[in-house]
Amino acid sequence: MTEIFNPRTFLDNTGPEIEYSIIVYGSKPGDTLTDARYGMHQRRVEINVFPRLPRNNMSAAEMDRFCASFLACFWWDIKHNNFWHCEFCDKESRVSKTNFMSFVNLDPPKANSYVHLVCDNESGPCANFLRAAGMTLGVLTGARTSTPEQVSSGRTHPLASSCAKCRADTSALSELAHCSGCKLTRYCSEKCQKDDWKRHKPFCKTPKEVKWVWD
Repeated sequence: MTEIFNPRTFLDNTGPEIEYSIIVYGSKPGDTLTDARYGMHQRRVEINVFPRLPRNNMSAAEMDRFCASFLACFWWDIKHNNFWHCEFCDKESRVSKTNFMSFVNLDPPKANSYVHLVCDNESGPCANFLRAAGMTLGVLTGARTSTPEQVSSGRTHPLASSCAKCRADTSALSELAHCSGCKLTRYCSEKCQKDDWKRHKPFCKTPKEVKWVWD
């Protein structure tokens, strides 16, 4: 049976292209704590990737699994791309929750993931806002919670604003450099970028469009 997703070989896939839109939501330090931070101008990055599926005639469940595997495999590239703070407050963001929906019956097939970077996704006001937003999105679009869902308790997750390789808190600076290839993933040093290239390369080489709503 053909693998659904293999990060070492998926660039050689020969199946049809899937249009996968990954939208990451958060905030910028100092953003107003009013409803003005939401809506059309909400801080986000829209990442449209166009990977090929491993084969033709995949089922809807298989295509959904492919997208989930893509997101999980390249999570560091998707999370660590700006000086993110919590979507709902001005605290630093370490955890997330993702809502997923797919339209795999279309030609070409399409899928969307909505990634919410937050300070706490289990308890407190931001977790409550997150649950309400997820419920509203589910009612309106049918989106469901998907992986990766990093939970607040049990371990300390790296800051979303930190380097994609070392992920040290001390690397969480506003002026980190983006990869010159994908213009998305951030690194604190040339060494970290070089050491991460083997893992990052498949994501970097995947055809994509990146649109920032930041300034």
